[in-house]
Amino acid sequence: SVAGYVAAPGLVKVVEVPFDYTTPSVDSGIVVPNGAVVTRVTVDVLVDFDGGPGTDTLGIIIASIPTPETIMTTAQNDLTLPGQYTVNVITPLTDNGVVRVELTLGAAPAPTQGNGIAYIFYSDAPEI
Repeated sequence: SVAGYVAAPGLVKVVEVPFDYTTPSVDSGIVVPNGAVVTRVTVDVLVDFDGGPGTDTLGIIIASIPTPETIMTTAQNDLTLPGQYTVNVITPLTDNGVVRVELTLGAAPAPTQGNGIAYIFYSDAPEI
């Protein structure tokens, strides 16, 4: 399941998005509002992806229209190595968008295992 923490405006909120090797794209269903500021992205790789060596990665975007905002690139994590990957960012969003985790699974062989959780931290009212 996908969980989102909801609090009063100005507080830091977190969207939690579980992912695994069976689904290349996972939409959280949580809309991050226009004007929100993403402050941190953390990915916990719980079970390594066992596909092509060193090529299984994920990217995290805020899927807004007209242009998605990338908040973690595929170069900032490695799904073949269990552990925690964190990017501290200050990304003001210019449009509403749903948090989406997109897996990039490498060359053959395709993975037969792998899972983790992505956490996206944001505030919908920036500090003054």
